[in-house]
Amino acid sequence: MWVFDGEEWTEEGVSRDNSSKKPNHVAPRQDEMQPDLQILEIVPIPPLPRYIPTPLP
Repeated sequence: MWVFDGEEWTEEGVSRDNSSKKPNHVAPRQDEMQPDLQILEIVPIPPLPRYIPTPLP
């Protein structure tokens, strides 16, 4: 089973050797942790005419 200690995931029951420890990684910047925003432009559609056609004579 994998256990998260707040900094890294380790496998339960596996010894942690300092020689096999991965180098510390730089924490991501605040803007890298935020989702990308997508801007959508909504184009209004002109309304359809609502007239009743009159019959031709």
